[in-house]
Amino acid sequence: MDAMTMMPFAVAGLAFCSVLVASFGVSGYLADRRRVATLKDKVARASGERAPDQGLGLRRIVASLFGRLGERVRPKDEEEVLRNRSALVQAGIRQQHAVMVYWGAKCALMVLGAAVVLGMRLAFGMEAPLGIFLFLGVLAAMMGFYAPSIWLSRRIRARRQEFTNGLPDALDLLVVCVESGLGLSPAL
Repeated sequence: MDAMTMMPFAVAGLAFCSVLVASFGVSGYLADRRRVATLKDKVARASGERAPDQGLGLRRIVASLFGRLGERVRPKDEEEVLRNRSALVQAGIRQQHAVMVYWGAKCALMVLGAAVVLGMRLAFGMEAPLGIFLFLGVLAAMMGFYAPSIWLSRRIRARRQEFTNGLPDALDLLVVCVESGLGLSPAL
């Protein structure tokens, strides 16, 4: 084979390699942009700020509805409100209206639980005894009322475990910083 017959194969091979390199470059560039966007979202969520490109999602709409409901049903006793706020802070939830959303969720889930049982009663008709549905309705309402409390206590427990697991690493970093010449305040 002479050089003239090999030329189309060489050009095709070079074109294939250049397309391959270009596609790897573009995919790497897009992956980096996605990674950066993901990191920005994580930082915004961790700092409690709203990312600039986020709109009102379903989560925010539900929280707004629960907040409005919570303003009406929250306990009048300020000590109870302070206990709830303290528990929410221990769970890592520091938003200003978190207590209202918490109480709104308790009330909404209680009503939702009873409504589901009522819907089951209507779906099954009058064949099932009314006493069973009343019992199930009260049970579902109680479960709906206590579900946010159970979730909150589990979240507090998980956050405490995270702190317990992270303490040795934090102390090691503090020791390294102090040993490298930083004072205690800058090391913290």
